[in-house]
Amino acid sequence: MKLAIGLLLGILFGPVVSGAQVLPMSSGSCGVSSSGTVGCDWLSAVPNGHANKEPSTAHRFSVTRFTLSPTAALPKLVCDEDEVIVGLGKGELVNETKAPPVHIPIDQGSVLLMPKEEAIVLRNVGEHQLDVLEICLRPRFEAIR
Repeated sequence: MKLAIGLLLGILFGPVVSGAQVLPMSSGSCGVSSSGTVGCDWLSAVPNGHANKEPSTAHRFSVTRFTLSPTAALPKLVCDEDEVIVGLGKGELVNETKAPPVHIPIDQGSVLLMPKEEAIVLRNVGEHQLDVLEICLRPRFEAIR
């Protein structure tokens, strides 16, 4: 009984620790057709800081969900830096900049690092739509001041 009361008091009066949460500067969702037409919906974060100060540039990133139709290429919309591509479904991408083209199988949770130094063009070569997340580690747009 004393152990149960001690545990209860420890839970009630123990220190509450929470980690910092870093939210993306922007996030959106884009559909890409086989012809290359891109349609997007975006949400942007409110800048952190006062009107007279520069907003914090630490940990800025953007997250975009892409739905690629068969034969559609993954566009580069807002990123000039390293990117991380995360698979949200099963399919296959091909890197068209390599000779011969490199086929990349994608599964739920697959992760690809796309360094900014490499020119990479990824195309959905599967028979079905493929959903991926593009996480840009430093987007090229600035927060509204």
